[in-house]
Amino acid sequence: MEPSSPLGCKTAYIRNSDILIVPAGASLAPLCVKCGKLAEVHVKKTFRRRDWRPSTGTIGSAALGLAVAALFRVLAFQTAVSINIPLCRIHRSKQVRYIWIGAGLIAIGLASSPFSYKAISGRSAVALLTFGATLVVTLAGLLLLFLGVHILSLTELNDQYAGYTGFGIEYMQKIPSDTEIFTQKRR
Repeated sequence: MEPSSPLGCKTAYIRNSDILIVPAGASLAPLCVKCGKLAEVHVKKTFRRRDWRPSTGTIGSAALGLAVAALFRVLAFQTAVSINIPLCRIHRSKQVRYIWIGAGLIAIGLASSPFSYKAISGRSAVALLTFGATLVVTLAGLLLLFLGVHILSLTELNDQYAGYTGFGIEYMQKIPSDTEIFTQKRR
């Protein structure tokens, strides 16, 4: 049995306890999507979904597919949806901190990469350690930057609604779920 969503629904709700459904034209409740406390900040995010995906096949078709995908990205032939994501001050500051620390670690890793590349030619244990440390610092920076930028993840997008994951259980407990809003279809 699947929930039926009536036309004109303007309420965000949780479907199957893992996807936040936001109907077109609806906004999120003014609660932090991570902890469920009263939101003090709204972060505007735009998510994009490609309407065209390259087919897989030979290496030549994959290269052509990547070129066409890059062209589509540049020309923005994508479906986009914008949403204001409510956050409390604690989660917003944590997000900003991850972004700045991640960017700093990436800068340090990129700045030290010429030195670690030169060190590899020495082939000593210290040289390999230098190269490994540079690689770890750069990858840690990328991870922190990714964690800071991604508050919610887009999972579904169509004309009626957008579906997101990544919200906290406290938020889920405070907003309606599909079983509370919609009646079940019978087969």
